[in-house]
Amino acid sequence: MGTPQSQTFRKLFSRGVPISRGVALIGSPLDAAPAPADSYLMLKLTAAALSDLEKHYPGIQAQIASMEDTPSGPCPDCGRVDAARIIIGSTGRTLALAAASSRCHLLPNGTDETQGMAWFCHPCQKAFA
Repeated sequence: MGTPQSQTFRKLFSRGVPISRGVALIGSPLDAAPAPADSYLMLKLTAAALSDLEKHYPGIQAQIASMEDTPSGPCPDCGRVDAARIIIGSTGRTLALAAASSRCHLLPNGTDETQGMAWFCHPCQKAFA
């Protein structure tokens, strides 16, 4: 049935409430005040935009909710947890995921440097396992 966070996400999302870090926002994420330095804005699209994506890519809302709920662990270099899941390849669906959430870091082509790396740290701009 999902974690309590994903259940909350689905309830709010189904009512068209924009979400950021599991917190409902007033207005769209683009209208929201900038996040504090120790926070990280994950979801980048409004509920209406995500609903449109669902029409083109069935199941993408559940995939985004799952990405939002998956903890990354701390970055070995800076210790922050503001990380995104690395997805290699550029298809319509992966582009939509990257546009919808900062929890997805898209690499068009994998390199030896990114081989085996699962996360991308936003503050220090490095990949880690």
